[in-house]
Amino acid sequence: MTLYNFKGSISKNRTFTYKFFCLILFFSTVVFTASASVQDSLQRLLRKSSGTTKVLLLVQLSASYIETKNNQEAFVHGREAWQLASQLHFNYGEAASLNALGCYFRGINQNDSAISYFQRALIAEQNTDSLSLKGNIFINLGIVYIRISKYDIALNYFQQAKAIGQQLKDNLLQAKALNYCGQIYFFKSNYTNALDDFLKAKRLVESMHNQLMLAQTIYSIGIIYLNTSQYPLSLSYFNQALSLYLAIDNKEGIGNCYSEMGNVLSDQKRYREGNVYYFKALNIFKKLGDKYYLSVLDNNLGDNYLILKEYQSAKNLYEQSLQISAAIQDEEGVIYAHINIGNAYVGLHDWHAAQKHLELGRKMADNNKLLKLQRLAYESIFKMNESRGNYKAALTAFKRFVQLNDSMVNEDVLNHLSELQTKYETEKKTHQIQVQQLSIRNQKHVLWASVGFAIFLLCVLVVVILLWRKRNVAYRKLVELNRHIAENEIKNLSLESQNQIPKEESAQYASSQLNPELKAQIAERINRYMIDQQPYLKFNFNLDDLTKAMETNRTYLSQIIHEEYKCGFTRFVNDFRIREACRIMANPQYDKAIKALHEKVGFSSQSAFYDAFKIKTGTTPSFYYKQVRQSDESSY
Repeated sequence: MTLYNFKGSISKNRTFTYKFFCLILFFSTVVFTASASVQDSLQRLLRKSSGTTKVLLLVQLSASYIETKNNQEAFVHGREAWQLASQLHFNYGEAASLNALGCYFRGINQNDSAISYFQRALIAEQNTDSLSLKGNIFINLGIVYIRISKYDIALNYFQQAKAIGQQLKDNLLQAKALNYCGQIYFFKSNYTNALDDFLKAKRLVESMHNQLMLAQTIYSIGIIYLNTSQYPLSLSYFNQALSLYLAIDNKEGIGNCYSEMGNVLSDQKRYREGNVYYFKALNIFKKLGDKYYLSVLDNNLGDNYLILKEYQSAKNLYEQSLQISAAIQDEEGVIYAHINIGNAYVGLHDWHAAQKHLELGRKMADNNKLLKLQRLAYESIFKMNESRGNYKAALTAFKRFVQLNDSMVNEDVLNHLSELQTKYETEKKTHQIQVQQLSIRNQKHVLWASVGFAIFLLCVLVVVILLWRKRNVAYRKLVELNRHIAENEIKNLSLESQNQIPKEESAQYASSQLNPELKAQIAERINRYMIDQQPYLKFNFNLDDLTKAMETNRTYLSQIIHEEYKCGFTRFVNDFRIREACRIMANPQYDKAIKALHEKVGFSSQSAFYDAFKIKTGTTPSFYYKQVRQSDESSY
């Protein structure tokens, strides 16, 4: 019995349909490293200083307070530095202090103000000869634009910063810029370019002997290989990152590496080896007190024990997850735990307990309208009744499972094709590197491109065949259940309406009649409609709804979204949802639980909200909300 767990960012992916997404903004843009002792030293020097020296000390203090999250002190010292620099007509000091104030406003999530101060800092910098300062301002601007999901603008700033780093031969600036470029490509699912930039950053960081930054860069490379199912390479990079994290005793980094190594091994069906690493991660997160990750890891371990048919161990772990999820009011985690416990009881042949937990999980999933959890619950109920020989109840559950599954088929197909395209491009990149090393020129390049394209087409064909076989198996199962019902004198029940295979939408726009002028007009209408009407706040908002609103057709809309926004419809909508979630959490009057926010901004499940939020912002919703509250408190 296979269990599907999509709960958290560190949970295993069992179906290869949904890929793991977990990348945080590791790379600090503040050069100055802060500590209480350093701040004390700067304060002593400040009392004895004057003129331009005082300006520079004030800027350093502001930067140090930003690093230690003391936003009020950061603002006070940054503003004093700016006022003094203006009086002294000290252009460099003005640019540096405006940059520090921009970092302050970014820290309290006032992005418009942050952009304004960074732009003023660039204007002041024009009267100086400090390219290094200009490069760091570009980095800071790019970070703000990442937060508001304007990736193309952010990428432009990071590339300018990289060019300055190359001109100055500043490896630190280049490495920062490359890492942020890699993250943007990762967010846009362009794993080829992301990997290329991370590898370049790694070579630069190695020359600086910065172990933390090197560990974070290597970890990012491992994430890319994990998302493209290149497990040996992924495991190798996670091991390298782990060694560095252990050397500097970075607990969170160690725990993340252990968890990812468990995911890699479990996805390769090396369940017992995977459990070893899950237990290591579990022990670390216990010490860190992160209950959410503890509940996810308990589920991951339970999944593996369930597959290994060690049902009692699986049940115990699921019950621990249920207890933790209930304590932190993680309702989605509670639903998962009930369904998982029910499946464990099925393995133990305790039908009464299994029925109790599965029905409870189903009711909660139905009440919350969580589609994935509903599908999982009905699938588990169907399998339980089939095992008991209760074919009538099994048939009823199976019919509902098929209905829920059919509604997700199109999305699954698109995800499969996206994964194949990604893997094809990473393989093509590897081939290109090999070609360059062997000095094989034009004819070889054409040959590799042809072979790669043929492989891609073959993979697409394989996916189509697998999907057809999957639905064909479901049809045979349905027919078999119908036969049992007939033996029990329930006859003439037709299931043909439940097994119509939806037609696959074409992802190709080669024959499109859409001209550039019309495309630009529709794109502008789409953007204005999304901003003014906020249709994405409805969790069931789909491409057909947008098509109707725009009074055009699906093919045009799909083409415009892919070409203008460089993403699929789901990612396009999620950008607006995450931006709205950030706006809500930044409101000082918002005091509701994070667990309820995903519904408010249009997500059908908390796990989908969690994954999308971390991809877009680089932090968890809870961490983001906590920082906003701390910022609000320090401003009073």
